[in-house]
This record gives sequence, structure tokens and C-alpha cells, in this order.
Amino acid sequence: MIKKKNLYDQSTAGYDAFISEINPAYKNMQDACIDVLLYTHPDCKLMSVLELGVGTGMLAFKILSKFSVKKYTGYEISDNLMSLAKSRLSLFVCNINLSKRDFRGIKFINSFDAVVSTMTFHYLSNTDKKIVLKNVYDSLKHRGIFIIGDRIISGYPFLKDVFAKRMTAAWDKTTKNWKTSTRKTHNTVADSKEEPWFLEDQLLWLKEAGFSEVACIWQDFNYCVFYGIKK
Repeated sequence: MIKKKNLYDQSTAGYDAFISEINPAYKNMQDACIDVLLYTHPDCKLMSVLELGVGTGMLAFKILSKFSVKKYTGYEISDNLMSLAKSRLSLFVCNINLSKRDFRGIKFINSFDAVVSTMTFHYLSNTDKKIVLKNVYDSLKHRGIFIIGDRIISGYPFLKDVFAKRMTAAWDKTTKNWKTSTRKTHNTVADSKEEPWFLEDQLLWLKEAGFSEVACIWQDFNYCVFYGIKK
């Protein structure tokens, strides 16, 4: 996770455009996360939100624009992405605390209404995923929600083939003018530092962590948004 994310320090200025090419439904993924929050908090009021993998602050900007949030906490391990996020969110008046920190193994404080994470979870090993799920569950208030938007894998040949073709086309289009050394290093199609996993297993892990209501509410081939609500 750390090695892969630090690579974004080399090309941070174009990160938003890059991720939107690699994941054509990235905006829709974030909008689906917002929709879930709107249904669970129709009054648009959130005391506290935690984001795991803030990136450039795109999702945080949308949440803070849509909801009245007292405190927004975010973790990100890339220095440059963190700088962009802080700049993007500087106009908001609520208490925003963004930290350069690897969130694996962290025992979060027990006070969040919602925890969100997009395009970050697939960097974790499956062992780390399970640990984070449990730590997030422990940190949430009663009826708190954890929303994950991420890349998954599929055991079905059709979905695997479609995803591979889409990823290759997006990769070639996005990186055609990159330096050769960087282009070879940043192999998104098959990267040993990533461990995207089956949706069905991750929904099961949410239940095993203690979440009572678990479901996938949006999917675009190998990208999806799923959630768990604390009982």
C-alpha cells in the first residue's frame, strides 16, 4: 500500500484526471456514497466523519458541501495528495483534521457517525482489510455506517474480460505520454502491491466484524459501492 500510494507523489497534479480515466464511473461511485449518506442522514447533519484515503479531497469536498459536518477526519499517506486535499478543503469552516498516516492497525476513536473510503481498500491485504473493518466497527456510533467504494475482482470470465479490456484501454490512453520508467512501474492491471478481492467475501467480512445490515448498492462491472451499518 505505502509503496504504491507514494508513486502518486510523482504525478499528483494529474491524479484526478488519471483516476477518472482508469475508473470511468469514479464520479458515479462517489455520488453513490453520497446517496447512501443522504438516506441514512436525511437531515444532512453529521457530527463526525472519518475518511480512509482522502486522496485529493474530492469526496470530502462533496460531503462537506452537501452536509453540515462538525468534524471531518481524514488519513492519507501521500504528502502531495494530502497537500492538494488541504488546499481543496481550506474554504470550509468546520473542524477538518487531515493527517499523513497509514491507517492499518489504528484503533480509531469511538465517535464517528460515518466512515467512508473510495479507491483505497484494494491496496490493503485481505488480513488488513479484516482488521480495518473491525476497527471501523468499534469506532462507529450506534447506527453508524461504513461506506466503501472500491475495485473488486470477479470469478466470472465475462466480467474479468470486460474489466481487463477497459483497464488496458484507459491505461494506454492515460499514460501514453508518461516517462517510460514510470509507465512500467505503475502497472495497474496486475500489481502485486494491490489485493482487490471478491465482493461476496468482503460483505461477509463486514458481517463478521459485527455490522448488522450489509449490502452492495451500486456496481459498474468491477467497481462497486457497499456498506455496513452498526447495530
